[in-house]
Amino acid sequence: MRRVPVSARGSPAERGRNQREDSSEVIFDSGWAVIGRTQIRGEQCLKLTLLNPMLQEEKLKELIEEIERAGEAIEAESSKLRAKAGTAE
Repeated sequence: MRRVPVSARGSPAERGRNQREDSSEVIFDSGWAVIGRTQIRGEQCLKLTLLNPMLQEEKLKELIEEIERAGEAIEAESSKLRAKAGTAE
């Protein structure tokens, strides 16, 4: 799974990579899930390993939505910090 934040479009890949790392940590800290990271063709991506054979599709959709919300929150905070520092795009 790979979420490309708006702020990473046309900017260094490092910004998007850091956001994916932060997203997985936010989800872990919330107790929702443990999300791993992996490299695919040099890009860092999030990965999910499903261990519960009884997992309902709705719960998986909720998890993906939670990952999106975490990424959006991190992106918004990063934008505020860049604007405050005078480095907004």
